[in-house]
Amino acid sequence: MTDTSGGLELLVVTRDQVFGSEVTEAIEEAGRTVTTRQTDTVSTWTADEIASLDGVVVDATIAEPVTVVEQLTNRWNLPVVILSDSTVGDETVHHTIEAGAIDVFPRATAVTQYELVYERLASKADRSPAGRMLDEQPARAVFQNVSDGLVIHDPETGKILEVNKRYCELTGYDREELLNDTIQQIIPDNPAYTYDDAMTRIKQARKEGTQLFEFKGRRQNGDTFVGEVHLRTIEIRGREHVLASVRDISERKRRKREYEQIFNSVEDAIVVWDPETLNPLDANEAYLELFGYESQSELREEGVAGLSVTEEGYTEQRGREIHQRVVESGQPEIVEWKGETSSGDHLWLEVKVTPASIGGEQRTVSIQRDITERKRREKAIQALQDATERLQSAQTPNAVATIAVEAASDALDLPLALCWFHDADSDRLKPAAATEPVHEAGLVSPISAGRYEYEVFREGTVVEYTPSKHGVDNPLETGVLLPLADHGLVVAGTHCENKADRVVLDIAKALTDHVTTALDRVEREKAVRDSERRFRLIAERMDEVISLAEPDFSEILYVNPAYEEIWGQPVEMLYSDSRVFLDAVDDRDRARFEADFDEMLREIQEGDHDESYDFEFRLRQPNGEMRWVNATGYSVEFPGDTRRFVGIVDDITERKRREQRLQVFNRILRHNLRNQIDVIRTHAEILDEQSTDDHAERIIDAVDGLATMGARARKTDRIMSTEETVGETDLVGVIDTLVQSKATELNGITVTTELPGSARLTTNENAVTLAAESALENAFAYAASSVTVALQECTDGYVLTIDDDGPGIPEEELIPIEVGTETNLRHGRGLGLWQLRWSVDKLNGELSFDVMEGTTVHITIPDKRTRNETP
Repeated sequence: MTDTSGGLELLVVTRDQVFGSEVTEAIEEAGRTVTTRQTDTVSTWTADEIASLDGVVVDATIAEPVTVVEQLTNRWNLPVVILSDSTVGDETVHHTIEAGAIDVFPRATAVTQYELVYERLASKADRSPAGRMLDEQPARAVFQNVSDGLVIHDPETGKILEVNKRYCELTGYDREELLNDTIQQIIPDNPAYTYDDAMTRIKQARKEGTQLFEFKGRRQNGDTFVGEVHLRTIEIRGREHVLASVRDISERKRRKREYEQIFNSVEDAIVVWDPETLNPLDANEAYLELFGYESQSELREEGVAGLSVTEEGYTEQRGREIHQRVVESGQPEIVEWKGETSSGDHLWLEVKVTPASIGGEQRTVSIQRDITERKRREKAIQALQDATERLQSAQTPNAVATIAVEAASDALDLPLALCWFHDADSDRLKPAAATEPVHEAGLVSPISAGRYEYEVFREGTVVEYTPSKHGVDNPLETGVLLPLADHGLVVAGTHCENKADRVVLDIAKALTDHVTTALDRVEREKAVRDSERRFRLIAERMDEVISLAEPDFSEILYVNPAYEEIWGQPVEMLYSDSRVFLDAVDDRDRARFEADFDEMLREIQEGDHDESYDFEFRLRQPNGEMRWVNATGYSVEFPGDTRRFVGIVDDITERKRREQRLQVFNRILRHNLRNQIDVIRTHAEILDEQSTDDHAERIIDAVDGLATMGARARKTDRIMSTEETVGETDLVGVIDTLVQSKATELNGITVTTELPGSARLTTNENAVTLAAESALENAFAYAASSVTVALQECTDGYVLTIDDDGPGIPEEELIPIEVGTETNLRHGRGLGLWQLRWSVDKLNGELSFDVMEGTTVHITIPDKRTRNETP
């Protein structure tokens, strides 16, 4: 820095201290007497500090160059020159000139340039050195070495008086070719900027000050270029001249065109905004097309208010707050915005607002993406979800139809919706529900089999159609038909001519599925209700208790009136407390029954349960009367993967009483009758010793017969009433033993045995012995001369065959054995055959008789080990 008395004191305003130092050094190296200072702002400078200055050099890349120039020129009346480069927008440079800057120079550090800068400031400074006019030699050096093309014009005629080397390079002409001519020779044919325009600009520069503009020039070889011209007046040796500084901005313009092409070719709509005023400064073609406008001026005229649905809260103030928030935070923000096109249509936008610096000015850029279809789909899906929830609770077909037309109207955005159900008897579609606009239009009517809509119902495919083309009485222009399988049809339409798009058809198909599913469910539930009604009609007439409960028995779903008869308590008590029935179980059975009952419920809950569970217990009614009941429980799977517990309880009190009486009678036969027979026999034997006739002997024979019958009855009862006991049994040994034990009863009868070497199986040996004994006794008693005993292996075990040549058992005696009951008119002559019948039943075997020639008895003895091992 040089501080020489008599020189200018200049201020360099820049935020780039390195660049500021280079500018200071360039001014000093220019050999001018100067004092320079650097700063990045002047807002905090005092009046004394400003008063010492003679001029200011302002770097146009600082934050607010226009404001700084206004302060320096308007408040302090200082001459200011601007240093600008390609990063500074034309609009900013123009505003600095309007604010009072006297000249604009390239943002460079060439020493020769700052000689000219110094002289430009010195010419306007109040305190300039003597001899203000340029010396010819220094001025020529500056003139020739600046980076821009320079042209000196005669202000009156516009003739070119001087050009520098850079201008010659720019135009392709020699200096001699340009001197004393006008710029007419570098203006192309049919130019946008003419020679007359150039003269007008020269006059404006003399009258108004520096002019900044662009023009299209032509080089000597015919190529064109775009020049940026700074036009101003200067004095040379006391005479006014016009100096034009020409910069080739062809490359910058090309880049700008490329930027505009990119800006306008992207699919997303883009707008550049002034965040303070929220005025749209620039918009690409995609944005104009999206909103239906032809030009930028139309957008600016509409403003945010005209481009938004303000009545729904999308106002200019709200938008300004968003843009200013983005500027303050420096972070982009994404919002949803509802816009309005030039035709009045509404559209949803996803807007990303980003801060930006353009031409040195704070701006915001918004990128708009049309999400109208997405929002429409979201709205439709929400309407579909709401309808689905309502459909799940609908109980009747008409309720489903009402929900269907409302959902079709809302989800498809088609206000006229109507639902028909198919009537098989008349083979047509009958109206079931419709939206209010359909009623108002008088469109509610049945559809016969010949109509197009009926054909679509039969085909079962969702289709778009134009109703007016298929019926002169149908005023709808756009419609969608939704077949509901065999149930019916839904139509949704509008008076407007508007093709149903993919969104509408997708939602229509989904709605069709939901409505059809709901109708299927309603039909199934109706069938279940009908079945339940029939079940109740049957159950409520039954004597057994029928109950339906949750699998864990937490709730009784149904119990028939028989419960009140058997338990002696109202069914309401059971509905209130599902386990209250346990209170009536007799104390002697309660602990056992509750344990077994809870174990059953546990197995059902775990899914590892038996087919059925049987219980027998006593209960005591409130009046003290005791009842015997037999209960059976089942885990039953109902439609819809629903599992229920079904219980059946039968009052067996009378059966138990009969069993008790039989036990008493049996005891009397086994004990009392036997004792009395013994007394009679004793006295008969005494009489026999004292008499000579056979009366006493007959009494003894009769008593022996009764005693034998009683013994057989006791033995049969003992075997039949004992618990099932099975084990390995040697059939050959059992039969041999029986045959040998009956040898004394043969009375000349020949016995032939046809037995295998071994016949072992798992069975009840006592029952086998009793069955074989009964058959052998019958054969020995009635055979004429021979009895044959045979044992043969069969699929399930063995078949024992006992054949005699006697008269055969009379058919009337076999009938009770085969039927299983005796009456006064149909009964057997003793216990023998019944003993045979009961013992075979005990074995789970088979018994058959052949009495064509003698009597042949076939007894099938199953091997219980084989049956138990069968899967």
